[in-house]
Amino acid sequence: MPGFENKPRTLVITILATLTFLAFANSPGDAFRTSLAPLPVSESHEMQPASGMFLVARRSLTGPIFRRTVVLLLDHDTNGSLGLVVNRKISSTLADLLPDIESEEAEKHRMFFGGPVGAHQVFMLLSDTDPMPGVHQIATHVYFSADRQVLEKLLERKASDSEFHAYLGYAGWSAGQLVAEIERGSWELIQADPEAIFDNSDPTLWERLINKLEPLGIEVKRDSSEHRQGRLYSARGVLIAPGLFEQEFPVPR
Repeated sequence: MPGFENKPRTLVITILATLTFLAFANSPGDAFRTSLAPLPVSESHEMQPASGMFLVARRSLTGPIFRRTVVLLLDHDTNGSLGLVVNRKISSTLADLLPDIESEEAEKHRMFFGGPVGAHQVFMLLSDTDPMPGVHQIATHVYFSADRQVLEKLLERKASDSEFHAYLGYAGWSAGQLVAEIERGSWELIQADPEAIFDNSDPTLWERLINKLEPLGIEVKRDSSEHRQGRLYSARGVLIAPGLFEQEFPVPR
């Protein structure tokens, strides 16, 4: 990927180096939480992209790959960015994509679409785990691995979906690309919620996040011409409130 070739001692290099040793299948496969507790939402425009944050696709982002997605950022610096889409489950199982793994447990784990890059590779996000080689902490209670031995250990001890998720492919941005997309208005930034990543019960993560970040409302417009100063109009041009903004937004004379 452009921008990642000379990135020493970063998670991106770790991932790309690990890929050369993986024996995962080459099939690309097919191409959430309901809670009264509010998800932690911060002012997106005051935040900067960093490992352990969610990228939430804005409603205006309509491209088929990232439309209505939530991406967990794994790494971000001046050389580029890398993440996993966490809310797009696909029909394939681990057993479908890794038929050489002799474990019935592999049939119980549905795959997620992680992104359009490296679509012949499998990556994992783990919840709380014992320290082990090939596992890297991304945020509190969230760990990343692209190590086959880690996967085999998880299947051997019959780890549940609440303990790990497997992803096909990942999302990658070259130097400056993600920042440009954020400035263009394609993404909102928010601190990641670990429980939302590993909860399979609700597919509406994007809807709940975007409704907090971009509340829907009835669009109105204000005519700023001097002879209609301070009047509020609906989108159809119907006068709603004459003089509503006269104190806050006086028109210079």
